[in-house]
Amino acid sequence: MSFRPWLAAALLSLCVAPDVVLAQSRQPASGPVSGAATGSTSPATDPLAARVGFAGIGVEALARAEAAAAAGDLGAALIVGQLYLDPARPAADHRKGVSLLEAAAAAGSREAHADLARVLVSGMDGVPADLGRALTHFEAALASGNTDIRTAYAAALLRRSEGADADRAIQLLEAAVTEGDPDAALRLADLLSGDRMLPADGVRARSLYELALLAGRSDAVFGLANLYRFGTAGLPPDLARAVSLYEHASAEGVIAAKEALAELYLRGEGLPANLEGGVAILEELGAAGQHTAWVELGDIFATGELTAADPVRAIEYFERAVEAGDVPSLVRIADLYRLGAPGLAPSVADAVPYYEEAADSGDTYAMRQLAMVLLQGAEGVPADRVRAVSLLRQAADAGDTEAAKLLAQAAAPGERVSP
Repeated sequence: MSFRPWLAAALLSLCVAPDVVLAQSRQPASGPVSGAATGSTSPATDPLAARVGFAGIGVEALARAEAAAAAGDLGAALIVGQLYLDPARPAADHRKGVSLLEAAAAAGSREAHADLARVLVSGMDGVPADLGRALTHFEAALASGNTDIRTAYAAALLRRSEGADADRAIQLLEAAVTEGDPDAALRLADLLSGDRMLPADGVRARSLYELALLAGRSDAVFGLANLYRFGTAGLPPDLARAVSLYEHASAEGVIAAKEALAELYLRGEGLPANLEGGVAILEELGAAGQHTAWVELGDIFATGELTAADPVRAIEYFERAVEAGDVPSLVRIADLYRLGAPGLAPSVADAVPYYEEAADSGDTYAMRQLAMVLLQGAEGVPADRVRAVSLLRQAADAGDTEAAKLLAQAAAPGERVSP
């Protein structure tokens, strides 16, 4: 949106409780007042003027702008509408913002059409997504001369995935590229890299990625790296260049590039295999909040596919994933304990607490496994048929067909157990 961010932020901070601010600004001063002896005060020392300050002015400005918008002022409707679409504001304000922008759009504001289109593509709190309406506003903005929305318009058309829309999207992207839009260059390069929507053209895709790279887009480096890694029509793979680009993008903080580089290290693709180098990158990602990195590390040492199996180390990584909120890792740990692995003796008793925690979180596989343990009991785990049946019923009710079969089999002779 074009609304000046510093002014939006200032007004936003002032408009939480305008009545309170104004009431405070109008309270009489207490205590001695400079200049009281002469019965006059200067603006610089007048406590009432000081209390009004920018806060009072900002709130009053917003109230007057809303009144102007209601009276048909196009500029006021546009600015206040954009202000109310701030994601930090409540749903009711978002709806009010859309209403104001619709009024501005109806009066011919191409900026309002563009803002409405962007909001309606994905929706926001209080404003449901409406791709059809979004496309209508995109077209109106473009028809009125707003060419800055070409790339966003193309992305919305591609989301609908219809043949005519795709053709129109490509035309928009091509036009935006000729005007130096790096976003359009990136999107078109992605399509030409083997998206199936366009015939692959590696040479043109490389050219577009390079243009975006020269415009300062670090994600273009990642796209170019993928292009060299996998190759496409007219451009054979060049793994050495791919690795160099991934390393550069990783240094720039591109998470996907770090993940790709870790995979290349682990599998020895394009460079000598370097297990610990790949592990180090994944550990860095995990520590930075990418819990899937802990899962991947756990899988590496649990399966033994890339190195000797190390279930104890695998459990350590899965535990970190659990700490980050990954419920499936509870099941991974439970299965390792239940089944055992080289260097880890089977222990159903150690597995049960993890199955219980996963089951409490709604994992139906964990419910089934726990139920099967409780039906027969195990060392350190007494049988509990009533609870087992309850778990199977809960899993079956959640749509787990295997649990439904086990529930029927769990019925005692002459007992009817319905899922």
